[in-house]
Amino acid sequence: MMRLDEIQRRQERLILAEAVYKFDRLFLRRCFGTADLKERIDLGTIMRVMWWSTLHGKGITAQQIGLTVGMPRTTVIRKMRQLSSLGYVTLNGTKYAIRDEMLRNPHPTLLDGAIKLVIDTANALRAVAD
Repeated sequence: MMRLDEIQRRQERLILAEAVYKFDRLFLRRCFGTADLKERIDLGTIMRVMWWSTLHGKGITAQQIGLTVGMPRTTVIRKMRQLSSLGYVTLNGTKYAIRDEMLRNPHPTLLDGAIKLVIDTANALRAVAD
C-alpha cells in the first residue's frame, strides 16, 4: 500500500471525498431515509438529473434519464414511481419534473447547508493551492 506522502494531490482528493460524503449525509440520507447505500445512490443520481432538467425548464423522459445515468429504463421507471410516492417528482405525459411544491418551498436548512458545503470546500481547496 502506498504511503500517504506518495499520493499525488492527496489533500485535494481528501477534501473532495469528504465533501461528497457530507453531501450524501446532508441530502440523501435525510431525503430518502434509507440505510441502503445503493438505493440512496440510485435515487440521488436520478434526483440530480431531475433537478438539472427541471431548473433548465425541461421535463425529461425515463429513457433520457436512463441514458444519462447509465441505468435501464425499467429501473428508472421503478425509481420514479418511488420518488413520485415520496412527493418529489411528477409525471406529465411521458416527461418527469420536480413537483411544483418542491420548487416553491425549498427546505432552507438543506439549501443553506449545501451552499455552505460548496463554499467551505472551495475555501479548503483554495487554501491547499496557496
